[in-house]
Amino acid sequence: MSFGNPHRLDSFNVKIAYFTGGTAGAGHVVRGLAVHRGLTRAGFSGEMRMFLPVQTFPALQKALEDIPCTVQPINIAEVLDPDIAPTTGLCRALQAFAPDLLIVDLFWAPLLHIRPLLQCEAWLIVRSCPAIWLRGTQKMRFDADQYARVIGIEPVQNDQLDEFIDPIVICNPDEARTRAEVCRQWRIDDSQHIVAVSHAGLTGEIAAIRPDPMLKGASGDTPSAFIDADLHQEDAIFPLAPWLCGVDEVHSFAGYNSYWESRWMGYDNITQFHVVTRKIEDPGLRLAHGRDFVMKQNGADTLARQIIF
Repeated sequence: MSFGNPHRLDSFNVKIAYFTGGTAGAGHVVRGLAVHRGLTRAGFSGEMRMFLPVQTFPALQKALEDIPCTVQPINIAEVLDPDIAPTTGLCRALQAFAPDLLIVDLFWAPLLHIRPLLQCEAWLIVRSCPAIWLRGTQKMRFDADQYARVIGIEPVQNDQLDEFIDPIVICNPDEARTRAEVCRQWRIDDSQHIVAVSHAGLTGEIAAIRPDPMLKGASGDTPSAFIDADLHQEDAIFPLAPWLCGVDEVHSFAGYNSYWESRWMGYDNITQFHVVTRKIEDPGLRLAHGRDFVMKQNGADTLARQIIF
């Protein structure tokens, strides 16, 4: 089966594996959930299984309960050893699933010595990352030939990228919640200025973006009601983006999901983005390069159509 073929076979027996090795924040797992939702909206009748490292976010663990999922620790030293990699639990799990299509989210290195053992087509989806990410090192060289497609999923520049689609996000505008629903959910008086602090990164980071309740912002003299929406909380609402459509002010880091959800759902104009630099991501570049980019569709729906049709 070729997933670039317009004469697509019935998707009933198609098996799709989604793999990520990301552990810094929830974004990589959320992207897999977004792909799953896109496939569901498109009427996909096959099976998608997610292959993930151990998760620590309670809300994500709950969201993953209804999706076929293989969660296990990834020993990077083992998967990077060409002799040991074929014997790892990750390799055995992927081979047992025997996917028709493997979608790899950014982290190609753990699969470097496993990918050749899988008899399937593979696509690599890539958000903003350092240029060296798609080159690798002398001991761990990126092999573009392992992938039928290397797809950019936001405005990034890298000579290894074959093509681009719009950003992949967890929800669509028709899922937006109203202000009245927000007030009922958090028991807020409608007369208050609603400030939401959204966070799905590392533990404790939310403190850096939480505004001082004593400061007057856009609300002027109107009393503010604060929503601390930290995905680390046991009772965190997920996905949060639809609810942020019903507030007056949002504070968030400029991570991939937070930024592009705000742009797609239409609340970016009330969002104050904060920058925290990761080793493999520069959110400042996202803010600079993404400002003039207009999303025409949810990349999750684009990807789903390319798989099914």
